Amino acid sequence: MTKPEFAIVECEPLRKQHHWCSFAEFLPDNKKVIGFVNCQVDQPFLIALWDAESGRKLKVVDAIPYSASSDAWISPDRGLLAITTYTMEKDRTIGKTFIVDTATLEFRATLPHLVQQAAFSRDGQLIAIVDDQKNVRVLKVKGGSEVASLKTESYLECVAFRDNAEELLILQGTGPLLSWNFRTNKKANCMKSSGCHVALSSDGKTLVTFFGKGLGKKGWTVEKTDTANWKSEKFDFPGDVRHCSLSPDKSKLAIAADKELVVWDLVGNCAWLKWKKPHYGDIRHASFSPDGQRIACIMNHGQVHIFDFRTGAREQMIERPKPKAGELECLKMVGPDDEMDRVDGYLEALNPLPVACPTCKRVDLDFVPSPYVLGKKIESPVDFAPAVAGNLLVRESMKRVLDVVAPGSCKFYPTIHRKTKQPTPWSLAVLQHTETTSEPSAKKCSKCREPLEWSDVMEATSNPISKHEIFKARNWWGDGDRRDLYFSVRLETLVKKLRLRGMVRYVDCKQTPTPEDVKWVEEKFRLIQQASDKFAGKPAKDTVTGWFEDYLKRVAKKKPVTHDFEAAEKKLGIKLPESYRRFVAAVGTKTFKDVDGEEEFNAHILPPKKLRVESCLERGDDEENEFKGVLFAVTDHGDAFYFDLTRNSPDYEVRKHDHEVDSFEPYAKNFAEAIKRLAGD
Repeated sequence: MTKPEFAIVECEPLRKQHHWCSFAEFLPDNKKVIGFVNCQVDQPFLIALWDAESGRKLKVVDAIPYSASSDAWISPDRGLLAITTYTMEKDRTIGKTFIVDTATLEFRATLPHLVQQAAFSRDGQLIAIVDDQKNVRVLKVKGGSEVASLKTESYLECVAFRDNAEELLILQGTGPLLSWNFRTNKKANCMKSSGCHVALSSDGKTLVTFFGKGLGKKGWTVEKTDTANWKSEKFDFPGDVRHCSLSPDKSKLAIAADKELVVWDLVGNCAWLKWKKPHYGDIRHASFSPDGQRIACIMNHGQVHIFDFRTGAREQMIERPKPKAGELECLKMVGPDDEMDRVDGYLEALNPLPVACPTCKRVDLDFVPSPYVLGKKIESPVDFAPAVAGNLLVRESMKRVLDVVAPGSCKFYPTIHRKTKQPTPWSLAVLQHTETTSEPSAKKCSKCREPLEWSDVMEATSNPISKHEIFKARNWWGDGDRRDLYFSVRLETLVKKLRLRGMVRYVDCKQTPTPEDVKWVEEKFRLIQQASDKFAGKPAKDTVTGWFEDYLKRVAKKKPVTHDFEAAEKKLGIKLPESYRRFVAAVGTKTFKDVDGEEEFNAHILPPKKLRVESCLERGDDEENEFKGVLFAVTDHGDAFYFDLTRNSPDYEVRKHDHEVDSFEPYAKNFAEAIKRLAGD
């Protein structure tokens, strides 16, 4: 199959970060894209129009500020949009649904319902909704009067009109797909199961349904069904699925597959296009244009992109400011959500900051507590990590880099363990340069005249220009003690070349190093190697090996545990770490309780026959962050531990998978060190 050619049009983002587009569809003329723009609580949702050729914003409407917005659905003729919103009143959730004319962005009707799912009839006269009580209601768009209703027992994935205005397809979360003629109240089961993701053709005659393969199994079974006779054909789809839509001719399926856009050929049952690019991800919506020549796609925290497959299509990227002489392109750096200098890694700072202004209660973000204490994750084998107030925690490896390439940019302070009061291998690097990367609110403190809050601006906070290699934002967010941290593009490139780890660029940052940046990186790389040779001394004393030997003697069972290691290694295609083999032979499948001081965090070491190889993706969007891992321990609440097979060594590094943020972070240099940390020693 010939690889399709296409161009990408990057649509102008809405400036404020608390707005993100969650829905984008072409209008009937194929020339414009309409987007429903979600928002945070107490902010009005927006409706936006973009020019499909250039990506320019044509119109943005502040809609009714009804506390929080939820979802949107477009009519088959693309002339109407239903948007559901909700608010809280006296501990009750109150919902409304607004019907919008897509040509004028004017409101045509308001329905007093909190809608979970919705669909328009072909003529746009009726709307079928599913409310939060699992009721299906058919309403007249004009006036909102009820035509019919049906109570269901299951959560509903979708509701859709067939090729007439009398019959609904009701796709249930559990149970059969239901056909309901609301004029005659006749119901019939059409398919055994409804699936998790669905796409219905504009004429209602073709239905594509995705079925999960079962717990612990990856990929989907896809079923293409003719709704006239309910005959189906099945095929397998190996990737993830966030959203899907059928092309007008029903020959292709556009799939938003999280990290990639997939266009599936339904005739040949194979991928016609798989698109994936570093720093482009979080793909959550993909919809064909009425002529089937373009796809509106939402990715990178809600920015609209258009994939144009027409002959002669041209790329359209947003022009961003270029650095002047002496200036550097910079990018925001982010790390794991749990930080070493916060209570439980997420909550208030372990080192309280004094109040700088008694009137507005603003804290002094430049104050450095002494001694500086750290809590959890001190054993993490990374080189640098985020700290309170936009500062850094660094090991000697990262400290040496900053001393060489950005002297004077940081002041370093020693740290101690919160409980033992002993020194840790981490230094607090307090950044000496600040830049304003956000817009202050108009409201200021009556005493200190500082802004009472800051509004995040996407272009500024993600990709600023500065004279400094490393700096932190002057502005704050969250509880007032959180500030963003920035590297120059060339500093980030150097850190990656040195294989130092701990933080990655923010998802919206797409800059690549210039030839001048590459030259600078090569020069600094040589200087750092020379500095490393100068300070290289005797290797650090190995305290883990001795501890591990003593630990096995203390906890080993009297009778060794028998395992077939050779069979497991043959199945996995790897050689297991000798420390793992010795541990499970002597101790067995031990459970470690309250891991890393976290109550009820229990980790269970798996036996060889239960080990399995999986494809894992580190925090970040680059393809290079993907690695093969062997799952060797699980927890009661969804986290897991893996051997990282990246380096061809039987003494593999250990990574922990945090299921809440779906990230893999370095945990220990090897299995023996992981056991020492799990045991709390």
